[in-house]
Amino acid sequence: AFMKKACLKTYAVQEHEGLVWIWRGNVLEADVTKLPSTRKDISTYPCDTILDYNVDWQYIVENNLDSPHLFWLHDGSVPPVRSLNFVREKVNQVKLKSFADGSGHGHYGQTAGGKPKIVRFDAPNIVRHGGVSSFSEEFHIVPIAPGRTRVLLRQNLPRGPILNTILSIPGSEYFLQKLVQIWNYHIALEDYSVMQGQAHNVDDLGAPHLALGDLGDDLVQHFYRWKKAAETNDGALPFFSEWKDGKKLNFKSASKEAEMSSETSFAVLDDGEHVGGTTIGTYGILKSYQQQTPAPDYPPVNYKMYKPLLDLDQAFRRDAPGNKVKEDEVFGGTVAAGVAASMMVGAATVGAAVASVSDILSN
Repeated sequence: AFMKKACLKTYAVQEHEGLVWIWRGNVLEADVTKLPSTRKDISTYPCDTILDYNVDWQYIVENNLDSPHLFWLHDGSVPPVRSLNFVREKVNQVKLKSFADGSGHGHYGQTAGGKPKIVRFDAPNIVRHGGVSSFSEEFHIVPIAPGRTRVLLRQNLPRGPILNTILSIPGSEYFLQKLVQIWNYHIALEDYSVMQGQAHNVDDLGAPHLALGDLGDDLVQHFYRWKKAAETNDGALPFFSEWKDGKKLNFKSASKEAEMSSETSFAVLDDGEHVGGTTIGTYGILKSYQQQTPAPDYPPVNYKMYKPLLDLDQAFRRDAPGNKVKEDEVFGGTVAAGVAASMMVGAATVGAAVASVSDILSN
């Protein structure tokens, strides 16, 4: 009968440390022991952030592999970045050394002040950052469609006396999660405008990804070499093109940009399946489509949830982007009064404790 004929692809699925992992190969070859795990000798608190971008996934990988851009672009714009001395005047003190192991390639480096930092690329789409005091973050960069990417960001804050004390306060976990997410939204907005310009120069105007390499660009070059080799090996891009076999639910991936399914090809296909004289077909399943789900609900594309705080920051912080004031004037000036300013000062106080993950939280 129809139920006996019904067939869907099955995958091995495992929940591990709060994330759901899917093995897309043979289910019998899935090995949970290969899943990345946090160290057992440390205690961390995970913070999760979702980010949506209207640029192709490779630009986000490149951005997160490029350590020096933290100094030039962000220049201490949020407390965690400033606490690690990621400011422009310190960029010449950065040291980077390449490494490779069984999982991927990366940089081992030292920031200004001699604080160690690790950046690594784990194919096909994960970028990891690690620092002192067991702080780490991992960017799961998911291609949604041409010009659409979602990033699942997990950051592990090392537990220490201060962080444990903060988390013991009722409601503090929600506040801490939101605070870290706000910082990530702010950084993402700063990155997003640059990535959009880069995508326009490369995709529309034909500029090279890297004309002249600089500090740290060898890791970016490695990523693009890997990407080219992977597309050659697979014979496809990571985007849907069309259905090849309706009954087996086999689809074809686009091997070049011209084969990517567009919004004009919403044709519904019918494999003519009949059960007991009734036409069953596959209406609503075998559609040729341009993937637009999940919808871009999160910053930096949709920063509606963050805009009130962005406006608040602009109004009360004299050195906010767009406010023409010298940094030494900020520290010598008066702080604006009012409830809103008090809330920001309170957030900054707790934020400073969280931001100093390199020194304070692990003591």
